[in-house]
Amino acid sequence: MGRHEIGFGASSIAVEVREGTPSFAVAGTPDAAVRELRERVRAAIANAGFEFPFAPISVAIRPAGPRRVPGELEVAIAVALLIASGQVDPGAVAGRSLRGELRLDGSVAAAPTLRNLAELHPGR
Repeated sequence: MGRHEIGFGASSIAVEVREGTPSFAVAGTPDAAVRELRERVRAAIANAGFEFPFAPISVAIRPAGPRRVPGELEVAIAVALLIASGQVDPGAVAGRSLRGELRLDGSVAAAPTLRNLAELHPGR
């Protein structure tokens, strides 16, 4: 298991995948937004041909705050999770903008350099 952090100017997202009982915790966004974010990330990862880790997952969004728009961070969270779980090489996203909202099928809305999570799949 592992850890990966992605930065956006003054903001960052850190994802850690550990051994243990499966869970998916997100800190740094309002509670109602977290529920939808978790489900979208989980569905998009699975539908893009990756395995959603059956492990404890912690996501920290910094700085925390109610003004944050969780949807635009979904791509970065999913990619950091795939890197932390060893499914994507960090070099595969070098130089790409990872801001954007995920669709349930794994495609990405409004991210200029990534159209689908499946583009990062090593087997494609």
